[in-house]
Amino acid sequence: MRALPGAGWPKAGMVAVMTRFTVQDLVQTLPLAMLGRRPFMPAKLPIRPEHHYRAQLVFLPVSGMGQWLRMGATVHGLLRLTGERSDLSRVLDVIGTGMLIPMPPLWLCDTALIALTGFGYPSWPS
Repeated sequence: MRALPGAGWPKAGMVAVMTRFTVQDLVQTLPLAMLGRRPFMPAKLPIRPEHHYRAQLVFLPVSGMGQWLRMGATVHGLLRLTGERSDLSRVLDVIGTGMLIPMPPLWLCDTALIALTGFGYPSWPS
């Protein structure tokens, strides 16, 4: 975390968040949309099930940015409430990087499951 920039706008965090959600769209959402898969659960949005993953291609990065900003604001607020010094830009960089770091193994698993057609409802042992 020391390698992250110490001042300025949270460029590293924003790049990490956009990378995370763009790659997730490419390795999970796009293949599911191309395969014509339906979501696991019905969406609460007025989107036909067969168009769910196509809509998710657009909204996932936007939603991810919103989550990142909401988490950053929450942590910044909590740090300020406890009397700690807090730089919102630094907080957003750390959270954005933290959102990206665990993802590569998950992307590999998702890709393998989609390729092996195992990406669906879990099967419960009888």
